[in-house]
Amino acid sequence: MLLAVTAANDPKGHHQLLENIMNDQLKQYQQLIKKCWTDEPFKQRLLADPAGTLKAEGINVPEGTRIQVLENTAQVMNLVIPACPTDVPDNALEAVAGGFMTR
Repeated sequence: MLLAVTAANDPKGHHQLLENIMNDQLKQYQQLIKKCWTDEPFKQRLLADPAGTLKAEGINVPEGTRIQVLENTAQVMNLVIPACPTDVPDNALEAVAGGFMTR
């Protein structure tokens, strides 16, 4: 809702806000992956209890959200299809790529 209001009033501000959110999430993701690669017990906890482990790392997990953690291997690569956004008009869907809005 905040993003929609920001976009209506200031498209450049909207893009900057999205970039800030994506950068913060990317940093959290990178830190999480690094910890998985360097701390095997942590990785096993994340695989066994994703929500609890993420919460313990200070990452917000909305109540009722089920998180599934998968590990790629040399023989298996997982492809995640993002949920289709419900608040984006059909004519704007072309601008959505891999879950990220493009300019």
